Amino acid sequence: MAKNKLKFSLLGLLLIMFMSVAMAAEVTEDTTSEVAIPSTETIEETITEVSDTSCNCGCECDVIIPTMDVTTTQTQNINNTQNIIEANDTTYDFSGTFTGVNLNYDNLNNVVFTSSNNDATFINSTITLSGTNIKVSNLKFNNTNTVGNPITITSSSNVLIDNNDFDVYKNTQQETYSINVINSDNIIVTNNNLDMRGAPQGVNWSAGGVVEFSGIVFSNVNNSYIDTNVLNLVNSVPAVMWDYSTMEAITVRKASQNDVISRNTIDITGSDYIYGISTSENSKDLKICHNNVSMTGSNLVSGIQLSSTNDSKVCSNKIIGTCTAESGNTTSGEAFAYGITVLTYTWHPEASEAVGNIICNNDVTLDSTVAYAYELSIADNTTIQGNTATVTGNVVMALGIYNSSYCSITGNTFTVTGNSRVLNNSIYEAVYPVTTGIKINETSSYNNITNNYVSVTDNGEVSEEVYSISLVGTDNTLVRENELIATNQGDNSVDYDIWGSDIVEDNY
Repeated sequence: MAKNKLKFSLLGLLLIMFMSVAMAAEVTEDTTSEVAIPSTETIEETITEVSDTSCNCGCECDVIIPTMDVTTTQTQNINNTQNIIEANDTTYDFSGTFTGVNLNYDNLNNVVFTSSNNDATFINSTITLSGTNIKVSNLKFNNTNTVGNPITITSSSNVLIDNNDFDVYKNTQQETYSINVINSDNIIVTNNNLDMRGAPQGVNWSAGGVVEFSGIVFSNVNNSYIDTNVLNLVNSVPAVMWDYSTMEAITVRKASQNDVISRNTIDITGSDYIYGISTSENSKDLKICHNNVSMTGSNLVSGIQLSSTNDSKVCSNKIIGTCTAESGNTTSGEAFAYGITVLTYTWHPEASEAVGNIICNNDVTLDSTVAYAYELSIADNTTIQGNTATVTGNVVMALGIYNSSYCSITGNTFTVTGNSRVLNNSIYEAVYPVTTGIKINETSSYNNITNNYVSVTDNGEVSEEVYSISLVGTDNTLVRENELIATNQGDNSVDYDIWGSDIVEDNY
């Protein structure tokens, strides 16, 4: 049964700690004029014309990593780095332990850094390279409070970073990466193990909002792969509340294009703001698929976040997140968990900066005070298809949509179990928390919600009715042929303004 109620406008004040989703909201009220409801055909025609995007992501995200190897004409056996003779077409075969070494070579061509016996360990050392046809493999790094990162690749093409081990520890606030790739093309980072303990720290705003603690970082890197790596990241010392400390496992930024992030295993915990995979700064044509992300935090965790990222696919990932804390004891006021988010970074943009993305066949499980399995914020023409969400906590939902239009939400299975209570009055979110399956608000138009299964249970003592789908301030939204269940409150309908332009029909 649809309720007749006023339309509300939720003005999102989007406060982002570079990649984070700390959002403010101001609620204003206007009155609803009685307008004629357009026909279903009108809405369908508009959506089909503007956003006819098929998913087909099962085959599109089957990734084949290209074969890359580097053939050289000579080998130098290295047990003392002072004996290195810099030369192209050379394999440097390391054996033994190397301490305090900083190898920095430019304009290389056909060069391999390896340990054929798998017995080379670099302690408090860095390797910085640029050039073409470079391979770094079978090396071990053990760095403690070392300035610089174990491997840095700049202005290079055709580089393979394969089968290396990284043990990185820093308890001082400075850039802490294992692999840093900048302004490069055709890079493959595969089969590496990263064990990192870094100091909790905020983003570097003087550098444009760069996250300082991450495992693998691509900055302006194109046609490249981050595949089948194992990343474990924790804080070396406890995070301090109000420091806005932020950490990421995999970072792709600065207009990177045509990259694949696949089959990685991520376990990350510690900072105020925790992200498994983060993309940003007008990156595009990315594929993020078949990754396993596990997160534990107390303030905010987010499995995969696309910030101002376009025409990308996020498919067949498994995300598990837990975020718990006492009310008022976190930077955000409550504990927040997100599975997959797509958002525009710019404050009050002229148009969406997150367009044409596909979120398909993912599996998200979250347990948090406040949780959103999926969220869109100023993210137009997004396809959300064939995903599952299992969300538990206090005030939780499967999908929140803020100011996003021409999106297709179809064939998803959402199971939501809340335990509603009064939230801390300091929290802000563009889609303000409420226990529901799908909530859309704030000038979102021409969205299509069809053939989904949405089950919502709230075990708390709440006065308001619980709905499977809630539409607030939306226009021309089509809600059809969904299986909707909302228990305990006796209402399994869609909450919407019957005098508005939305069409709700044939749900059961």
